[in-house]
Amino acid sequence: DTEASLWYVNRDRLREVRKKGSFLADKIANAMQPMVGSEACGGIDNRGSSGDGALHAWCTRVLATARAAGGLVGLSYGIDTWDAFSRHLSDEYSVPSILYDCFATPANSGDTPSLENYKVPYERRDICIDNSEHVDDD
Repeated sequence: DTEASLWYVNRDRLREVRKKGSFLADKIANAMQPMVGSEACGGIDNRGSSGDGALHAWCTRVLATARAAGGLVGLSYGIDTWDAFSRHLSDEYSVPSILYDCFATPANSGDTPSLENYKVPYERRDICIDNSEHVDDD
């Protein structure tokens, strides 16, 4: 069962977001739907996971192929003050990431030591990803 072996999204949270009619949330969920199991992947790397809301898995064969082709970048949304996903991509696979968060910005969160000293630097974008680009002050 590929869905059981790879689906690391909090489905209850996803259902809540979908109730709001979020086109973007549906596109992301569809892009993340697993199509293969661990055996076909040559293993699953989920070492960048750290709890609910931060469960990540990579098909190691696909990751190796994408890295070899070049241009691979991690996209991480709603990072708050830490991001195990981008840290793992950077430090283990030398993959850069773009981090998005419109609320937990340096201006209102202060220093974020957990986001420092990445092997491969990330790009930070303090914006919300929805129907309009903005910074959330609430």
